[in-house]
Amino acid sequence: MPASPRKKKAAVPDGIIGELAQPGAIESMSMPDLNALIARATAAKAGKLEAARKTLLEETRARFQELDLPLNALVPREPALSAGKGNRKPAPVKYRGPDGTSWSGRGRTPRVFADLVSQGRKMDEFLVRKR
Repeated sequence: MPASPRKKKAAVPDGIIGELAQPGAIESMSMPDLNALIARATAAKAGKLEAARKTLLEETRARFQELDLPLNALVPREPALSAGKGNRKPAPVKYRGPDGTSWSGRGRTPRVFADLVSQGRKMDEFLVRKR
C-alpha cells in the first residue's frame, strides 16, 4: 500500500516541528521569538477550533434536517426547577455574638463563635430568645 502524501500545514512552516523537537531548541529561543511562536500557535489553534465548530454545526444541522427535527429539539423549553434551595427563606438566626454576628446554627461554625467557645464560653449564652 503506497504511503499517503502528507498535507502541508499553512500555519506552521515545513520543518519547524522537527526543529522544535530538537533538544534545547525551545530553551535557546529568545523571548520575542517564543512570544511570536506562542502567538502563531494560539492563532492556529483558534482557527482549527473554529473550523471544527463550523463542521460540527453543519453536520448537526444536516442530521436534524434528515430527522425532520427543529434545532432546538434537544434544548428544554423551560428551565427545570431546582429542588427548592433558591426559593427558600434564609434560616432564622439562632445565635447572636457579642459583636452582633449572627448564625443560624447550620453549616460551619463562624470563627467568632469558635473562638468564644475555645475561651470557655457556652453556645447557650448566645442563643437568640424568641419573645
